[in-house]
Amino acid sequence: MRYRGQGGSLLFKPLPGGHELGDDAKTIAREWLMAVLAGGESWIWGEDDTMLVKEQDDIEVENRNPLYTRRLAELWQR
Repeated sequence: MRYRGQGGSLLFKPLPGGHELGDDAKTIAREWLMAVLAGGESWIWGEDDTMLVKEQDDIEVENRNPLYTRRLAELWQR
């Protein structure tokens, strides 16, 4: 939360399996990193607490997930 509050960008997605990186984690991480490296601006935002896609201004900075693409939004909401 502090990192985001200071302007950092990260994707938070709780997944089953604890600290193990299963296929779901690898898929969403790969998709997110490719979007970040592409350098585009996020126009889709997800909220940590509700796991809902909302308007950026409707989500507190500390709970914002930049989803960048529809595919990433779909993976994040699974």
